[in-house]
Amino acid sequence: MIRIKAQAILNALESPEAELSIVIVDDDAIWEMNREYLDRDRPTNVISFPMQEGEFPGITPDLLGDVVISADTTHKEAENAKISFIERFDQLLVHGILHLFGYDHEQAEEEALIMEEKSRFLLNELGALYIDEGFAIESKSPRQTHDAGVAVGRAISENVIFALTGDLGAGKTAFVRGLARGLGVDPNCPVTSPTYTLINEYQGRISLFHVDLYRLSSSADFEDIGIYDIMEEKGVVAIEWADRLEENDDMPSEYIDICFEYARSEDDYEDHYEDDDGIEANFRYIHIASLGSNISQQMKKIELVCQT
Repeated sequence: MIRIKAQAILNALESPEAELSIVIVDDDAIWEMNREYLDRDRPTNVISFPMQEGEFPGITPDLLGDVVISADTTHKEAENAKISFIERFDQLLVHGILHLFGYDHEQAEEEALIMEEKSRFLLNELGALYIDEGFAIESKSPRQTHDAGVAVGRAISENVIFALTGDLGAGKTAFVRGLARGLGVDPNCPVTSPTYTLINEYQGRISLFHVDLYRLSSSADFEDIGIYDIMEEKGVVAIEWADRLEENDDMPSEYIDICFEYARSEDDYEDHYEDDDGIEANFRYIHIASLGSNISQQMKKIELVCQT
């Protein structure tokens, strides 16, 4: 969702092709950056590193620079202001990106007022995206990931697109197997990853299209397999490696985003569990969020069944 928000800000600033990086760190990391680059011996909420300043700003005009945000300070400021973490994060994201565009609030009061007005405008633009930041499910095994998919499938009552992202082996296909069962696909029908076939279709109470974009990378590739037509079909579409679409700005205007993320310990990969079949698996989080006003009711149903 951060990528979507950043792109919405760039679009509103009439720079849709511009590029930037967003880095989320803790207080220790941003404190070190302040010491090294800005001669400030304290953590701050956000730092911007513009690429369009200095001696040769026009060499790469679309490369804006970096925005670094401290999650620790964001959390503290959100609590103090009695607002959500997401709301404060959005404010800092807008603030940091505006600095990349040359806006400033420290040199003159007039410039500060201009930046404040532009910030309000951009935050209103973000509010119009109808983003539901959603919730997270904990999973300790492939079976639990499968069962989460079953619960989501049972909650679905109309057409919806699921954008599935996460590392190899993080649970995307196991989730879709469960999703198929929740949608009423015959239990005797095997649900496998369409890595080579690219698209599999299953019949249930609602048709399920299972798409795998791992081997594809361009809009031309997506056009060749008919993904745009499928996203307009009447059914449920589950797209593995949907970040391929996001990278090409080809995502639909409304969808449910499901991100599979390993929960790594400080020692990395040392938190292992055995599932009910005796298979060792990493603990993971399944983050579910949505974009678009028309699927808000679907999202509420999914959250209800997954949180009970």
